[in-house]
Amino acid sequence: MAGLASVIENFRPMLRQLTASFVVHYLETHEKSGGSLPPDADLSVAAMARGVAAAVDSLGVTDCEFALVGYSLGATVILETVPQLESRPSAIVLVEPNAAFPFPRWALLLARWGAVAYRPIVPLLKWYIRTFRIDTTRDAELYRITCRILDAANPTRICAAVRALASYRLADDLRHISVPSLVIGASDDTFHNFDDSRQIADSIPASRYTDLQNNRRSHSREAAAIVDQFVNGARTVAAARHATTTA
Repeated sequence: MAGLASVIENFRPMLRQLTASFVVHYLETHEKSGGSLPPDADLSVAAMARGVAAAVDSLGVTDCEFALVGYSLGATVILETVPQLESRPSAIVLVEPNAAFPFPRWALLLARWGAVAYRPIVPLLKWYIRTFRIDTTRDAELYRITCRILDAANPTRICAAVRALASYRLADDLRHISVPSLVIGASDDTFHNFDDSRQIADSIPASRYTDLQNNRRSHSREAAAIVDQFVNGARTVAAARHATTTA
């Protein structure tokens, strides 16, 4: 599950690697252009989590037959989804999860008034981002990812999503997440709060944490190999535990 307004092209290297080993269902959050939504659709994290839970349950999977992998907003939605699932995932992987969405003031103003003006100001947004927000010498992939997002965004939905997400706060106590969890951070990413990844990893019992530094690595075949190894390891442990309890 991708992040806010992200596009599938951003995950091409990772998906090519993962689909060699797994059946992959690519889910999109509600603000994306592809889905059909009523104008007054709920774009909150809670609503997205309900949608993911319904999608997973509709697959008819049983305990430990599946894993959930999410980036940014997608990772946050997964944290809210897990308690709602009828079946237990074998593992969850959270890449740069958000505990909150502290949009800058100009973004909140744009979200309130700027849907009509969005397209004309995209070049200005790209200039602002590469000048003030992203160090393109350290994380050029983040700038390319962001440009794809800006070009593909549905202005009305993205503005509504920003308004809905601005007040979100993840619960401090994540001890109810008992699923094997891997949190991946990117310490050079200036768009995300790096502390969120560490704090979320520290709050989930027995979770693992790794830092891939930048978005080139966190969206790469290297990241896919880390996900593959973690999910297969968790699935092996779950199968052994199940065999022991049924023996």
